Amino acid sequence: MNKIIITILSIVIIVLSFLYCNLKKENKYLMDSKNFSFEWSENEEILYSYWKNNNKLANKFIDKNYDNNYEVITVHDIYGNRVLSNYDLNENGVFEKSINYNSYGNIIGKCVDKDEDGAFEEFSIVLENNNELTFIDLNNNGQYNKIVLFHKKDNKRTEKLIENLFE
Repeated sequence: MNKIIITILSIVIIVLSFLYCNLKKENKYLMDSKNFSFEWSENEEILYSYWKNNNKLANKFIDKNYDNNYEVITVHDIYGNRVLSNYDLNENGVFEKSINYNSYGNIIGKCVDKDEDGAFEEFSIVLENNNELTFIDLNNNGQYNKIVLFHKKDNKRTEKLIENLFE
């Protein structure tokens, strides 16, 4: 009877070892790439990718509610500085908002795709003097037809239709 139990356990161990090796090999292909290595946070809410050549942060994929849909993705340059953040506000897999940063971490631009058609209805640039210039597509044809200049110091907003800009 003991020999039968030992034989059955040995077969089970061999099968489980084989299955484990196959799973580990499959996960290696999912979590490895030419330029990046990947690591999950302890609570598995955030997937980090790191540049292989210097181990600096390359991307951060955030899934706050564990539904396998990333609500926020940040992209980092080769030095680990955040250069882009993408937001899926309604969790349908389409990013409605993107924010660009310079190497100092300051916001230098924003894009908003309200109707989720892939074309940004609002495109903002933060100027060197911290004022903001925004291009707006009023009729959703993919072409901007209004500009807004926001003067932060005076809290003043100037709007102009582009067709009237050169008159």
